[in-house]
Amino acid sequence: MPNIGETFRVSATMTDLTGAAFTPATHSIRLYAPGRSLSQTLTVPTLIGAGQYYIDFTTASTDPFGLWEVIWTASAAPPPPVGIGKLKILIGDPPVRR
Repeated sequence: MPNIGETFRVSATMTDLTGAAFTPATHSIRLYAPGRSLSQTLTVPTLIGAGQYYIDFTTASTDPFGLWEVIWTASAAPPPPVGIGKLKILIGDPPVRR
């Protein structure tokens, strides 16, 4: 579990209905804080391989801890094919160091 103030990585594998790797024309990856307030929007993930991407998010040390949500939308050119992925990440309060 990532802690507040840390960087964490979200990965996605994009495939079409036949299971073949899908290369979207556009991405929109949104990070929502607990309470559903939009924290960050990123649009340029890193390509790992055919249809495989990742994006790194960094939370601020002042962000709330709790259940965060990532919504990743990818679309083809020309539209309409669109893929949407959603996941929840528990981001904890960092441990107190003594």
